[in-house]
Amino acid sequence: MSYWPWRGISYFHKTHAEVSRFIELLQKANCLMMGTPCN
Repeated sequence: MSYWPWRGISYFHKTHAEVSRFIELLQKANCLMMGTPCN
């Protein structure tokens, strides 16, 4: 029963990594469309 919180935390970290990668891609696409330099 004590492993459930750890499982939830690892799942959250995995999802968070995917979400931040997706946001990074969105920001890059936005820069390209606006024609502004991205860092």
